[in-house]
Amino acid sequence: MNPVVASSLVSLGKEVFERITSSPKVEAGAHLQSGNQSFVSEMREAQDSPSLPNLAQLSETQLKDLLLKDPTVASFIQENPNCQIFLQKRADGTMQLGSSSGQSLVLEKESPVNQTCLAFFEQSMLNGTSQSPLRPDAVILKS
Repeated sequence: MNPVVASSLVSLGKEVFERITSSPKVEAGAHLQSGNQSFVSEMREAQDSPSLPNLAQLSETQLKDLLLKDPTVASFIQENPNCQIFLQKRADGTMQLGSSSGQSLVLEKESPVNQTCLAFFEQSMLNGTSQSPLRPDAVILKS
């Protein structure tokens, strides 16, 4: 083998090895701090904010109480006095509040109230309670 080529290969290998071993040590989590400040702040906010109760562990009555106390649902009930209020599950995963007066409100899919409505709806359908006799795909929230 040519001594010049062999010397160059050894020198190149030495440089690569030194670059790899002498790279500055990065503090754990530092990559999150620099470019993704919003991610870090969102994670801290999520950890600090009070979490919703585990809906799967709540009874049907507790879920109904949560729904009746929710500002969105309470406002809809107030707008429809003396009306039957029912819940329907839509094909896109959203829940719809309906009134016997004909008024309806579609909840945002990712909203906490939609998740609570969905849990109440599924428990009611599973238990066979609160179902509307006139609407087989609906659950009565307030009669």
